[in-house]
Amino acid sequence: MNEKEQLLINSIYRFARKVLLYRFLGMVSVLSVILLVFWLSVTFADHLFYFSEISRWGLLLIHTTFVVVLFTIFFFKPLRTFLILKKNSDLSSFAREIGQKYLDNDDELVNIYHLITRPGMPGISDELKAAAIKKVCDKYREIDYAARLHIKNYLLSVKILIFSLIGAIALIASQHEIIIHSSKRLLNPANEYLQIPPYTFVVQPGNTRIIQGKKIEFLVRYKGPVLARCQLILDTKKHIQVLPLKKRADGFYGELKDIQHSFTYKIRGTPLY
Repeated sequence: MNEKEQLLINSIYRFARKVLLYRFLGMVSVLSVILLVFWLSVTFADHLFYFSEISRWGLLLIHTTFVVVLFTIFFFKPLRTFLILKKNSDLSSFAREIGQKYLDNDDELVNIYHLITRPGMPGISDELKAAAIKKVCDKYREIDYAARLHIKNYLLSVKILIFSLIGAIALIASQHEIIIHSSKRLLNPANEYLQIPPYTFVVQPGNTRIIQGKKIEFLVRYKGPVLARCQLILDTKKHIQVLPLKKRADGFYGELKDIQHSFTYKIRGTPLY
């Protein structure tokens, strides 16, 4: 292969590399949108229907298989095609693509490519072959076909990408708690990740001093899920004592008589459900 022929092959090779790179990036853009829509759809479906544990295990298996297939088709396969391309690879399809896109004669370049890369083709004299190759090489070897490629022709529509991104950001910003909670449940089906409902304890008397031998009364006002019981936990530094509090209309009540030692305390409520 002489210098002119090598320049022509190099030009086709650069074009092929750029085409495969843009195809890979285009596939990645499609994959990103599919995964984003898929993830948001599944998390909101879990929020609406609250899938059982066995359903989530099944979904995890299905989703894992689906994601593996998607990555194989849209990521690993085009990436491998790009990485294994060499100058001595068969560039016929790319030579034909150049002819169809940029040249008057669709087959001229691919035919010459075959003459260069497949020596000893029957029915063609060496003189005729050399003349044909020289003519085409002189005509096309200086043209940079790769520079004529534009990535926008290989990516998803810019409008689709922008709308998908804006929509996803809006959903994640407004519903991030739902999305995070459902994502955890779907990725780890063994855990329900139950959300703790809002509740408040208002405890009297709080931090206080009392004369030795006197009594102290506790009143706990509570807002939240129904409690099965409410307990007072005393810590005298020597031992811990757990005392039940009585239910009243205004909350929970308890008292300690004949106080002899200082102590700290906290309130513990056990939800009914």
